Parts: sequence; structure tokens; C-alpha cells
Amino acid sequence: MKALKENDDAWYVSLAVQTVLQEQSVRVRLNRHEILNIAEEIQMETLRFKEAAETVKTPSGKVIPQMRFILAHLQDDHLASSYFEARTLGLDVEFVQMLRCEIIRRKIKDLVSEDLEH
Repeated sequence: MKALKENDDAWYVSLAVQTVLQEQSVRVRLNRHEILNIAEEIQMETLRFKEAAETVKTPSGKVIPQMRFILAHLQDDHLASSYFEARTLGLDVEFVQMLRCEIIRRKIKDLVSEDLEH
């Protein structure tokens, strides 16, 4: 597995942007305040993906083996839709971070597929 480096920020930002925009996709028009809020959300999501990348580099052992098995066998599209659904439902922060870790581990570049679009 390729070690993630500081210069992979573009990847994290891409994942963060896809995440925030997918959740905001029902909106067509944005005012300045909304744009600033989205930018802040993107910054926070970028930090979460970077944290997930660090976890992948140095596994913490928090993930139980059964969950690793389940995550490893999910198709990429199902993993992405599970990630978006978990965020939408406000599920446990550690669970959402496990999904992010699996996205990073697989080096998924496109979270949004035609299947996920509204």
C-alpha cells in the first residue's frame, strides 16, 4: 500500500468537496453566507479525512475484526452510500470515521456515482 504523504491534500479535499456537495446537492442557489458555511464544512471534512488517513497508516485496533470483514466486502458504491447515509443519520462519529478509513484504505477517488445522485 502506498504511504500517504502531505502532498495528498488534493485527494482529501476532493473527497471532502464531494461529501459536502453531495449532501447539499438539492440546493441550486447559494448566497454568500451559505457558501462560507460550505467552505467551513469542507475544511472540517478535509481534516476528518486526513485523520482517517493517519488511522489507516497506524491502525488503532478500535475496529473489531467482524467490522473489518464487512467493510472489506462492501462494493465501493455501497461503501460510499453507507458513508453518506451514516452522516445524514448522525450515526456514531467513530462509525463514520471507520467508513472514512475504509475509503482511504481503498484509495477511492470518486465517492459520488450515478447510483448516488438524486
